[in-house]
Amino acid sequence: MSSSQVGHCSGEELRQTHRFLKIQLVTLHSRWHEYKSLFGHSKERVDLLNQCAGGFFHAVQFALLQQIELSIVRLLDPARQGYSNMNMTFSRLVQLAEAMFQENQTIHLYGKLQLAHDCSKRLKSRRNKAVAHLDVDAIQKEDQSVLEWPRIEEVDASLNALTGLANAYEQLAGLPIMIYDAADIRAGSEALVGHLDNSLRLKELVRDGFLSQELAYPTRFRSKNSQATR
Repeated sequence: MSSSQVGHCSGEELRQTHRFLKIQLVTLHSRWHEYKSLFGHSKERVDLLNQCAGGFFHAVQFALLQQIELSIVRLLDPARQGYSNMNMTFSRLVQLAEAMFQENQTIHLYGKLQLAHDCSKRLKSRRNKAVAHLDVDAIQKEDQSVLEWPRIEEVDASLNALTGLANAYEQLAGLPIMIYDAADIRAGSEALVGHLDNSLRLKELVRDGFLSQELAYPTRFRSKNSQATR
């Protein structure tokens, strides 16, 4: 790769690129925390989701995982595609950094970038053959290396590699080292699981005769009574 691929570089360009990628990476870590909290926590939690609304949560899992896959791979796209199409990616960040700093200061960034590519090989293959496109050979031959959903360990490795690259640039540029996976928003998914668990418990109490439906679901009966008096 060469810094000439990104053209003339200004310090502001480099700052904007890093700022954008930083937001993308924080968002990715947050969504990944939510995904693991719901679908990677335990068999008991998955059973709870299936019992409450299995089809719905399967759709949520599929959509969220695909979105995370695509987001990771997009961040690893080339800095330039074609003559004039520039991509806001980590390749661009590294090449802009090379234009601003001495080569011996940035060579380790290329090593970090290559590690991120290596950790994301199967994600990129899935993007090209099963997510963004539907490859005939992969589908007809039922190629599980492409069709099988990525494992949690694979996504963890990709995100950790991207985080290592971002932190290496921040250290080079004298910026605060960002803790990207600190934005843990599992409170939302944990609250959802708590509500689902309580709802099932309430249903069991009504079913077993320990609680009347009127007490268990007061708003439902208030609504019926108000309609009857109209």
